Amino acid sequence: MILPISCIIIGLFNSCDSFDSPFDQSFDENVSYYQFEDEDLDKLISTLPNEGQRIVYKNQFDEELQFTVIKSKFGREACCYTGFFEFDSRFTYDRQLIEFRYSEEPNDPNIYHTPSYSILIAKTISGLQGGLNFPLSNNNVSNYIYGNNQSLLSQVDVIIDFELESQAMTIGSITYDNVLIFDTMNEEPVGSFYGLPGNVHMIYYDISTGIVGFDDLDGNEWCLK
Repeated sequence: MILPISCIIIGLFNSCDSFDSPFDQSFDENVSYYQFEDEDLDKLISTLPNEGQRIVYKNQFDEELQFTVIKSKFGREACCYTGFFEFDSRFTYDRQLIEFRYSEEPNDPNIYHTPSYSILIAKTISGLQGGLNFPLSNNNVSNYIYGNNQSLLSQVDVIIDFELESQAMTIGSITYDNVLIFDTMNEEPVGSFYGLPGNVHMIYYDISTGIVGFDDLDGNEWCLK
């Protein structure tokens, strides 16, 4: 558990109290639009980090893992394609997307890198769905988020199940009221990431903040600095 660790949560900036699409693009209004509703807003991260912002996790031995925000979006997006036999799966949907790059990952602007770590919350035909990709997780089960019955939005390590019971957790001097705990139920590492083992088996996700901590199989307890 991460409760005893003293942590300071860095405040993030852009408020999501009201919904506004920031994208300068037109949308096909003849296709389905899955739109955030008022009851969805308290399931979203309440503030978005700025692109370029550094996010730091620290363990009980003062070791740090650093990530940089490379994308921070909140608004309407279009998906996906027109297929064979006049099959049309196009639609638009509201989503909140945050992507991070690990600080030790090579940053070549001429090469596309899959984000190291991402949080996606999207409105779909099935309702509100969320998912996490975290490079150090030892999850060995694939999970999927579909926009409609045909179109895959994302493959994720962890599904954020908003129906799960959340709990209050105090981390340092800050109490979070709505923490979801995800346990991979796997006691073995899975692969590695830039020299780090994929051995994170517990993730602590605050609904309004994002990942506030995680535990690995080596006994390290990491939290957001």
